[in-house]
Order: sequence, then structure tokens, then C-alpha cells
Amino acid sequence: MLKKAFSPRGVDGVDEPAGSSSGVAVDPQDVKKPKSFFKDKKEKEHEKEQWGKMRDVACLHGDAADSGGLHCHDKELVNKRGLLQDLIKQLTLDMPSNLIKGKNLLTISMPVRIFEPRSFLEKILDTWYEAPVHLSNAADASDPVERMKHVLAWMISGFSRSFGNWQKPFNPLLGETWEGSMEDGTTIWCEQVSHHPPISSFVGRGPQGKFTIYGVSEPTVSFKGNAVKTKPLGRKYVRFSDGGCIEMTYPTYFVKNIVFGTPKGEIEGCASLVDMQNGLICEFDISPKGKPRSVPSDVLQGTIRKAVFVSDEDKEAAASQASKKRFYWSFKKEKMTDVPEGHPPVKQAFGHSRKSAHKEVPCVEQYGDIIAEFSGSWLSHIDFDSERFWTLNQCKSYRAIPSEKPLPSDSRFRKDLQLLKEGSGSKGDMGVVIGPP
Repeated sequence: MLKKAFSPRGVDGVDEPAGSSSGVAVDPQDVKKPKSFFKDKKEKEHEKEQWGKMRDVACLHGDAADSGGLHCHDKELVNKRGLLQDLIKQLTLDMPSNLIKGKNLLTISMPVRIFEPRSFLEKILDTWYEAPVHLSNAADASDPVERMKHVLAWMISGFSRSFGNWQKPFNPLLGETWEGSMEDGTTIWCEQVSHHPPISSFVGRGPQGKFTIYGVSEPTVSFKGNAVKTKPLGRKYVRFSDGGCIEMTYPTYFVKNIVFGTPKGEIEGCASLVDMQNGLICEFDISPKGKPRSVPSDVLQGTIRKAVFVSDEDKEAAASQASKKRFYWSFKKEKMTDVPEGHPPVKQAFGHSRKSAHKEVPCVEQYGDIIAEFSGSWLSHIDFDSERFWTLNQCKSYRAIPSEKPLPSDSRFRKDLQLLKEGSGSKGDMGVVIGPP
């Protein structure tokens, strides 16, 4: 027997059947739903279908996790979980504020058993494997938009390679260097230029000077629950022989499930490429907000568009005025954003705050028209306006080859690295604790 589906009380306070005024029982399935319900449902299904296309299974990385990111198959790292648990317990007991405040783990002494026999200076180059291909194409491109596309392809090609080795590299010593080259003739120099905070500088020059990669890396590493979070602060530039230059900032890296669960690497957040000379900015978001939960976290989408940037003179004037008011604003918790008329707010000009001003992208005073849109996954491909532009592992890779005659300050001469490389697994050397640089 059908149950009566009643609508809210009528004007006279008497219950009336839904969809009828005669009191006849109506099947709830026969009640017409608003058109907007069907429209929303269709839109959601279409949106989910579009999100699903952003990950190409045909060229997907072999270690890709269904939920997104890269699975860790490093048995050594998995076997060292007990060591990581002991380390976290010790940090919690001795320095609980380190974990609560997200203290940079690069400044904390750690057992050598979780290290790989390499310096961080060498690990920087893990993401450069496809640089000779993409940056040569970028140098040959006469169109600034096409050039930015090639630089973007190089940037994304390095994301999956950043998880090529899951162990921690050694912190470089102040003044430590690493030099080498690639098979195409690209020459590379790296040096540790700051003690605290640890900052590494690097320069890579392509054949005939077609392109030059340079910048600084100031990573901050912290625990975040069951994960380790790495924020690659600093800036990276690619300069070309014709005078063009593109500035790059990177998203945040995670190694999740390090204590329990299946370890995997993920990348989240926003990244950008800026060409101030031609008024172009490329911005993309990995695992963007609003995507359905069923969609893997490694998908990304972004745009290349015209932009007007705040000049360095305007930023310097804003910073100068900000420093004059710093004393008065020290009594307030809120961030200062009022600056003289004609200058951008400090928060807007520097991205976040004065403290991290040198690490943020140039301020965009005004956005212009969108020139190109792209989407895909850092584990499979990138499509520009529905046309395939980059596919994972379909470009030739070039490894960095160490110099045969390095400087005496080269990281390969470090005794601790040599001991770990020669006696990895021996109980005698594994008890050493390597502190911060």
C-alpha cells in the first residue's frame, strides 16, 4: 500500500498530499522535481567526466597511486619505519615545540641510517633530466607563449623525478660545491652559500649559451602528522641568449604515510612562471580546490595570460614606507597593508609578508586576457587547449655527470659520504649521527 506523501501544511493548517489537492495518495517517484535538480546533476556528471580525462592511463607513471601521487616501493625506507617512529618519539619528548611549530627538520640532528650517500647539491639536479630537450626548444622558440610552454613542460617533467630516491640527502657544508655536466654539453655548478638557513645556489649553462638555469634553493622540511612536508623556497630562473628570462616558483612536496600506511609522494599547491619582459604569467594549481574526491590528487590545471606587473621601484618604495611604520605596527597583531597612495599594499606586493618577500613571485598589478589553458597530471601528460603538448617519459633524459677534476670543496670528498657509500649496512658506521650543516 502506498504511503501518502504530504506537502507542508496548507493555508488552513491542514495537511495536503504533495502534488494533489484532492487527498489522493501519490507515489513519491511521480512527484515532479525542479528542473534545476536535473540540471545540477547533469553538470556534476559532466564535470566529473572532464576531471577524469585529466589523467591519461595510457601514459601514466607505473607507480601512480589510484588516489593520486606516487607509491613508494623503496623496501629500505619501509624497513626503517621503526627508526622513524623512534626519531619522532625522541623529537616529541626532547623538543615538542619542533613538531607543534613545524620546525625545519634540516636543523635537527638525525641518524645516518635514513640518509642516502649524496649531498643535497647533487639531488637538486634530479629534476633537470629533460632540461636539454625542453630548454633548447624554448631557446629556439620566437613566440614568448610557445617558449613559456616549453619551460612549463621542463618544470612538470621534474616533479615525478623528485621522488626518484626516497631517502634524505646529506645537508651540504658551508662552501661545499658540486660541479659536472650533461651529455649535451650543459655545464653545472652548485654551491652551499648559507649556513643557517641552509641555502644552495646553482647555475647550469646550455651549449653555446642558448639557455642558463640559475637561482637559489632554500627548502624547509617539517613533520605534518603522518607526513613530511617540503616547501622549496627560493627562486629559479631560465635566461636565454636573446635576453628573455622566465622566473619560476614551485609547489609543496609531501611524503605521506611515513609511519603507517602505504608511503607515497604527493605534490600540492600553486606554482607559477613569470615573463615580465613580455607581460606573461603562467599559473597552475595541483590538486585544485573543487575537484571531486574520486579524482586523483595529481591532476592540475592552469592558464597562460597577459599581466601587468608592479615594478621593482614600486615594491622598494612600499617596503621602505613599511619599514618606517614597523615600530607602530609592532603593537598590533594584524599585518600592515596601508601604504602611500600609488603603491601596492605590502601583502599584495610581496605575496605574504615582508619576511618572505624575496621568496614570492612578482606582484601582478592587473591580469589581462587568457591566452592558453592547460590541464593534465604531473604523472602522465599536459594538454594545451585539448592538444597534447607533453607526455611523461617520452623525451630523452640526460643525467648529470660529475666532473673528473672537481674542486677540493666538492661534496664527493666528504668523509661521511664516502663511509656511507663504502660501508652501507655495516653496523659500525650506521651508528653515526649527522647533525645540521
